Amino acid sequence: IGSAVAIFIIEGTGRRQLMLKTLPFIFASCLIVSLSMYLSTEEYALDESGVTRPQSGGLRFADGLAMVGLIMYLTFFSIGWSSTVWSVNTEIYPIHLAGTATSLATATNWLSNFVVS
Repeated sequence: IGSAVAIFIIEGTGRRQLMLKTLPFIFASCLIVSLSMYLSTEEYALDESGVTRPQSGGLRFADGLAMVGLIMYLTFFSIGWSSTVWSVNTEIYPIHLAGTATSLATATNWLSNFVVS
């Protein structure tokens, strides 16, 4: 969804401005996820069979907060940083090297993703 939004606003806003305007939202979403991790500490206790189990059950506030932060991160990252990098990558090379250089950059990206995963 975010990349589709970027298609329509990237030319009017400008690549640099789009990246700078989405950065505070990306930062805020990382803070929200961090806060949810801080709030998600659970109490554990022994049940009647001697097994340690969490005392709270079901979906808690911290779990919902983490989902909001992750969705917010994915949305704003895909609007600003994800799509902008690929459009800049196609424009920075001389015209006679553009196809080869973009292919090498894409192959390097996929290879790096494979190695990391």
